[in-house]
Amino acid sequence: MSLKRSDKTFIYEQAREYLTDYWYWNPQEILCFEEKYFEVAMLEQRLPANPRECFFSPDHFFAFSSLFGDDFFTFDELVEFCSYEYQQIPEDCKPAALLGFYKNLRVMEQRMPSAPEQFYGVNSIRMLFGLKQIAFFTYQEAEEFCTQKFSNLPSDQKPAQLTLFYKKLSTKEVMLPSTPERHYRGKGWTSYRVLFGLEDIIHLSYEDASEYCSGEYKKISDNKKPTDLVAFYSVLRLENLNLPSSPSGFYKNKGWVSWRALFELEEKVLFSYLEAVENCSKKYHELSDEKKPTNLTDFYLELRALEPRLPRIPGEVYKNKGWISFKALFNANEKVFLTYEEAVEFCTKKYEECLVNEKPSNLRKFYRFLKASEPILPGQPEEKYKGKGWKSIRAMFSLV
Repeated sequence: MSLKRSDKTFIYEQAREYLTDYWYWNPQEILCFEEKYFEVAMLEQRLPANPRECFFSPDHFFAFSSLFGDDFFTFDELVEFCSYEYQQIPEDCKPAALLGFYKNLRVMEQRMPSAPEQFYGVNSIRMLFGLKQIAFFTYQEAEEFCTQKFSNLPSDQKPAQLTLFYKKLSTKEVMLPSTPERHYRGKGWTSYRVLFGLEDIIHLSYEDASEYCSGEYKKISDNKKPTDLVAFYSVLRLENLNLPSSPSGFYKNKGWVSWRALFELEEKVLFSYLEAVENCSKKYHELSDEKKPTNLTDFYLELRALEPRLPRIPGEVYKNKGWISFKALFNANEKVFLTYEEAVEFCTKKYEECLVNEKPSNLRKFYRFLKASEPILPGQPEEKYKGKGWKSIRAMFSLV
């Protein structure tokens, strides 16, 4: 989106005043504040086209919702709210992952910011729930603890994925930080292998890795050669830990070109966007209606396994070359959504099923929550049902 700006661009306070006082809308009836902002900005050129940059200030946290008068809790109010919700849970059921619990609370309460640490300037999510700060292990103590836990396991039960094993340990031992690579940076951190008392891995150079991968590839007969090089690389890495987990990142500026180059294969000529559309739509429409796939992404991957000229990530390859969506790639028909009356009936029923003390105050977020489980609800109901009965988000839940 390119917006022409006037010389007298609004500052944050002016933009907030304009959006709240001039338009007189109810924030709860706006489903996406960011989209609504740019919709209004097309009409009012004093609203900046890059609000995140223009409105950045150490004095206030920028959020599109705040521009529309949808203010957040104060810090004390948030602590009171989160602490109360946390205390309602029995001791043996209290969540260990407080960030996940916080996100669940946000579904029902619009005044909770998405990034509380940044918004309130706190360094721990525990503070929001009225819990004491944890004194984490020093790096040496963490290494001793993890090494002992790993060495106590029988040889046939030692995990190959040390990152997952660490996460499992950290859910039971609160003195282990959730992100050790960040917490122990500059304090002794090297790698997860060293943390568990194992010898650190020295990765192959790009030239050695390419020689190894191409050699293994050539050993396979032509009629059995793998078409998915990424998956084949993952198999090779199980046999040779000196191969990095992310070669494109590890070998960046060290020789990396592409996966095919890593296996010393000629670069293949991919379909143009129009050729890809022709190929995919033909395969899709050859199927009878009852056999047409609902998950087009998975169907694309199936086609790609048979047609190497289809790119692995079409959205990136065809960006600015015609790409819109997988639905457009397959020339698939538009999704059939619920009628307005059906949507109102569905939303009202879900709202009434909530207990009185658990009914959501933020209907906009509750609607998004419902849509995640019911895809035939439209993402923008005010646009989909415009002229078909739409009044407000409250009316969707029969609350008017």
